[in-house]
Amino acid sequence: MTIVGDGASKANLNRLIAKHYLQASAEIASAAAGIEPFLAQADIFAYTASKAARADELLDAMASKLPAVALDSALARELITDCVNGVLAADEAAFVHALDALMVDWGYRVGLAVCAGQERDKKPLKEFVRVVWENL
Repeated sequence: MTIVGDGASKANLNRLIAKHYLQASAEIASAAAGIEPFLAQADIFAYTASKAARADELLDAMASKLPAVALDSALARELITDCVNGVLAADEAAFVHALDALMVDWGYRVGLAVCAGQERDKKPLKEFVRVVWENL
């Protein structure tokens, strides 16, 4: 599993990985050079950002035909139709449950991925910019 990001939780995630002896199967990679190389390798996109500044990453993931699990927010609701092109999670427990469901159910994951890829054509750039601006 690869976790991409440089946020405030990075140190805590590193400690959790070490505590549970997951160094061989989990890594945290920097997003400094962009997330595009990681999207090409991913099966699921877990969107934990609560600020609109990271909305471009969610849209990039969906355009890459990745099913997304996102913490519920006004911005996420603008881009994700729950259980159609991604999953909106009300809290951390629901987020973990949704990730688990996508990891074990290939058909569900593929169905969301196909619909996520179609979202790119439904959200023109002007609309996307409006949504991000309103959520700043």
